[in-house]
Amino acid sequence: MIKRTLLVVVFLGTAVAVVYSQYQARTLFIEIQQLKVSLDRYETEWGQLQLELMTLSEHSRIEDAAYSKLHFITPKYNDIIYIKQ
Repeated sequence: MIKRTLLVVVFLGTAVAVVYSQYQARTLFIEIQQLKVSLDRYETEWGQLQLELMTLSEHSRIEDAAYSKLHFITPKYNDIIYIKQ
């Protein structure tokens, strides 16, 4: 009788452990899926930022900003001083 009771308790404990482990596995799977979605969003944003960086650092854009906003001018040939070491 005691063996049967002990056996039933062990089986119930094992059943509860299986249910709990399945619950944890599903919870972790959901978290992994959410993190994958976040990773996809971050990778998309990274690509957009790389494209924006390339656009902003183009030589012609920098040169246009120097001329229009900073009022830079190209020096005349006679105004250029070369320093030799």
